[in-house]
Amino acid sequence: MTCEKRTLAKLKAIDELIVSLKNPNPIVRQQAAWALGNIMDIKVVPPLIKALEDRDKEVRKEARESLIKLSSESSEIKSMLPF
Repeated sequence: MTCEKRTLAKLKAIDELIVSLKNPNPIVRQQAAWALGNIMDIKVVPPLIKALEDRDKEVRKEARESLIKLSSESSEIKSMLPF
């Protein structure tokens, strides 16, 4: 796989995980929040911030943990956080 194809595949995966944050199943939303926390890409931050308002406590917790993890690796991300 070429570098360009890997980049496109990564972008598609990120988009699919972001969509999964709106899945009706809270376990899917929680797992998506966890997975996004393992992707160092500024694009994942706004959806994770939105997930802090999820109706499910575990999804909110995972979104917060993911944002904390990402912010520990990037001052730019840290500056975007509402906490």
